[in-house]
Amino acid sequence: MSNLEESIVLITSASNDSRKADVIGTGFAFDRKNDYTYLLTCAHVVEDVGGEENVLVNNIRAKVLATGDVKGFDLAVLGVEKLNVPLFHLINLSETKNRKFQTAGHFLYGEEKKVLLETVDGTFGKKRFARQNDERVAVWNLLMNEGDRLRKGYSGAPVVDLEIGYVLGVATNMEKDGTEGLAISVEALEKIWREIPTDVSQQIRRESLENSDSLSVEETQPEILENSDSLSVEETQPEILDIPDSLSVEETQPEILDIPDHSLAQQITQPFDVITVNNKGEEIERRSHEAAFFTEDLGNGVVLEMVAIPGGSFIMGSPENEEGRRENETPQHEVTLQPFYMSKYPITQNQYQAIMGKNPSRFQGGNRPVEFVSWYDAVEFCQKISQKTGKTYRLPSESQWEYACRAGTTTPFYFGETITSELVNYNGNYTYGNAPKGKYREETTDVGIFPPNAFGLYDMHGNVWEWCADDWHKNYEGAPTDGSACLENDEKEHNAVLRGGCWIYIPNYCRSAFRSLSIRRDNHINNIGFRLVWDSGRTL
Repeated sequence: MSNLEESIVLITSASNDSRKADVIGTGFAFDRKNDYTYLLTCAHVVEDVGGEENVLVNNIRAKVLATGDVKGFDLAVLGVEKLNVPLFHLINLSETKNRKFQTAGHFLYGEEKKVLLETVDGTFGKKRFARQNDERVAVWNLLMNEGDRLRKGYSGAPVVDLEIGYVLGVATNMEKDGTEGLAISVEALEKIWREIPTDVSQQIRRESLENSDSLSVEETQPEILENSDSLSVEETQPEILDIPDSLSVEETQPEILDIPDHSLAQQITQPFDVITVNNKGEEIERRSHEAAFFTEDLGNGVVLEMVAIPGGSFIMGSPENEEGRRENETPQHEVTLQPFYMSKYPITQNQYQAIMGKNPSRFQGGNRPVEFVSWYDAVEFCQKISQKTGKTYRLPSESQWEYACRAGTTTPFYFGETITSELVNYNGNYTYGNAPKGKYREETTDVGIFPPNAFGLYDMHGNVWEWCADDWHKNYEGAPTDGSACLENDEKEHNAVLRGGCWIYIPNYCRSAFRSLSIRRDNHINNIGFRLVWDSGRTL
């Protein structure tokens, strides 16, 4: 069973009315608060099973929290306690025509009316609009691939965009014997649910783009949060690229940058172990390394540790045979970087509080990464800490980030061929390679509790996404090869780039080469943070 199918729930009736016994529908989860899971299905499914008091989700009583009009915004929000299914992430796109999608739903089969679940594929067609109370939201034609078709029980199924892995809409109707259908945009959720949590509303809006062409092309996995990052995939062995001599992880000693005389920082060397795992997530090697770093005193006992990253060259992007690879990670190209310093951890809440005088994070904890910060918030932090210390701190360029993350590796992760939830904070309900399922913590964790990479950096995979300095570009055509940020310099507002994956995403999104979707710089989300670089005066 694919990860998409594992995320689907069955809607049935609790009614004693025998006429409801064969009524089924489909639904999916999109948010969870403590033990309470929020799901989407169609309003007409709720009506068909006998009304709000008769809705069962996987045979568990559900509470109907909001419904639209079956002739308008045909969506319903359900709430269920202690339902353990993976979450999907939602996105509202204004234009979808000719984009590929995947969905999965339930249907009754044969005279015995067995409930089966099947995944089908298709292409988005013409856009229409549904109206309710003088408001309107997009509805799209679903054009099924040859041999695939929608069935009666598919109402409420998530329609997952294969290029980005997010749920764009909810299947509501089938037409022409299931070879075509309709899906209503997830934008309708905001229209029918007045008590929608802020983070869910921002999730829907966060990557609503003026031009959907800026989204990358490819991938077939439900993002739960990526296709969420991953429908099942075949195991592949990544192409091993030659590592330049300057990046030999075991032999190279980081070049230490000169620290200005006026700095109060002191250089320190710290030993640590570097772990490598095989495709099953089993540890196969443990090596001793050490990293040089200096500290900044931020006041009140709070310090910032900046790790020395050696200069060198690396191949940026992913090879053709890397599992989960996306077109926006191409073409692979060599980048040569000068030495720089990068913060050992994502900026913590204590550090953010010390500089900004506030803590916007949704998951409170002084040593947890700060989140719910926009790109502008991160840049303001850089400006204020620069004023305090006399050094010019800034966000890393994409190439600096990937170079620092890889730390000389060419595998999908700096741990090797895969990751496990014992190494990274991500959604452990999903797997990469042949690794086992693991923990889904559903929140951030303290920085530094998982093993570092060979440069001595922690949490580069998972925990929180990290803002980069670059403007979003759909691939690496014409990208800088000197480690600088890729900027348009046209005085226009461009979307930004996130790296590293996070606590709620599938492991594919945590790969070293993975680039998030284009995202607005003013978004505040509880899975986005940042870290800093300093390179002794280099400008972008």
